[in-house]
Amino acid sequence: MHDLTPDDIERLPRHVAIIMDGNGRWAQSRGKPRLFGHRNGVENVRSIVNTAFKIGVPYLTLYAFSTENQNRPGEEKSGLMRLLEEFLKRELKTLMGDSIRLRAIGDLGGLPGFARKAVEETIEKTRENNKWNLTLALNYGSRQEVLRAIQAYASEDRPPDTELDWPEFSGYLETRDLPDPDLIIRTSGEFRLSNFLLLQAAYAEIFVSPLHWPEFGKEAFVDALKDYTRRERRFGKNQCPAQLFTRTRPSLKHMILRTLSTLFLWSLIGGVVYSLKEVGAMWILNLCATLTLFEIYTILGRLGYAANRVSGLITGGCMIPISFYFEGSGIDVLAIGALLSSSACVLFPQAQRGMYIKRLMPTFFGLLFVSFLLHYFVRIIQFAGTPSDDGTLGFGLFFCLWVVIVAKFSDIGALLVGKAIGRTKMAPSISPGKTVEGLVGGFGASAGIGALIPWLLINQFPEIASFGDWVFTPSQGAIWGSLIALSAVIGDLIASVLKRLAGMKDSGGTIPGIGGLLDLTDSLILAAPTGYFILRFIQS
Repeated sequence: MHDLTPDDIERLPRHVAIIMDGNGRWAQSRGKPRLFGHRNGVENVRSIVNTAFKIGVPYLTLYAFSTENQNRPGEEKSGLMRLLEEFLKRELKTLMGDSIRLRAIGDLGGLPGFARKAVEETIEKTRENNKWNLTLALNYGSRQEVLRAIQAYASEDRPPDTELDWPEFSGYLETRDLPDPDLIIRTSGEFRLSNFLLLQAAYAEIFVSPLHWPEFGKEAFVDALKDYTRRERRFGKNQCPAQLFTRTRPSLKHMILRTLSTLFLWSLIGGVVYSLKEVGAMWILNLCATLTLFEIYTILGRLGYAANRVSGLITGGCMIPISFYFEGSGIDVLAIGALLSSSACVLFPQAQRGMYIKRLMPTFFGLLFVSFLLHYFVRIIQFAGTPSDDGTLGFGLFFCLWVVIVAKFSDIGALLVGKAIGRTKMAPSISPGKTVEGLVGGFGASAGIGALIPWLLINQFPEIASFGDWVFTPSQGAIWGSLIALSAVIGDLIASVLKRLAGMKDSGGTIPGIGGLLDLTDSLILAAPTGYFILRFIQS
């Protein structure tokens, strides 16, 4: 159901509070009334509650209806209250069966009689449940809660010199039976608390998702939990160096799965390329590019930039084979992609063409970022020639493999060195795990393997390591390898920015133990054109 590691499970938040925002905007973006969004939001509540408790989060609080929501139109408020009543009656059996206790915070007196009755009856029926805790914030405002707490405290007789501290005052809040929230999630991309648990959230971690609540599904919720487990919570205290640089180690099972996936994947790719040479390499590249494009469109969709996914994937799946078989230039390939993707709008009814055209920009972005840039591997093969008649490896395919190996060694070097001695964060807001020491290690690994490969080939297969009169020497391999490493790092950071904005750690779950195809190809996206222009420079 999720890909949380045992270490992640140990670091899960005890109490998660969610500001469920964006129901109305989600519905309106689809041409539906706001209540359509609220109904779909209620359906998502069931899914998230079930996911949270199955994973092991014991306390979940949902901001269902604020005091400010009382200013909404009467029809919308009435519909919301009917949905609340319907939800509680329908879910009572599940609450009892799973031993979930329902609580409510807020001024229930401001709810319609039928809704208040449904809430109070469900609270009473689940009072003895003691495994999981679900709290609904209904007609709730944190400022109003604080005022009620102050009034309750002031109404009691006590000596005039009595000092008030937080533990005592928190006993007057409506959340007195709950731990303070560890994680607050807000959907729909808004960066504010909106009068929700203002005092209780003093040390809570905050996760903002660009997704509207009805589309904030299980995967997005798990991503938020994974993001939380990787944060460092100091509560205002300093940590000693030993604590500061402690890292959560991946479980042995995860490392074994990652290793087996890597070995299987590269063995498969190596076998296809060895058997089919350039043709096999092209079709492997096309498959990886198309799956990566699919993940890019998914990420853009989560950011609110929906693409024309079907036409984009068909176009992207054609660009690399067209380049290979018809030897088109990069501009030709991009023009063909733009033409195919744009002309597909004629296949849609007139009423849908406007939305299709609106989605062309993210469609083009995916084609440009993935298919167009990766097609430069084909350009390398075309530019540097094909295999000789005896079937030996041609320089073009050899150079493609060299670029891939050097780029991946940049990842490996950065990972190993960063794990061993990494101290200085390189871009914590983009990719918290990357360090300057790891960056240097990645450059060193790329330069080393970049020099080692031509050194071995010059001694064993000199015909492969030469391009015309030019011979690929180890010193050149080290220099060009460092440049490939730089492009690999930039590509990786761009992908990290996109994933982080979308609230994702991995781009998908296609490859067990690794993640998605983008997690595998991000370092190659800019390495391909870099390798191609290195060859052009060599020729000049």
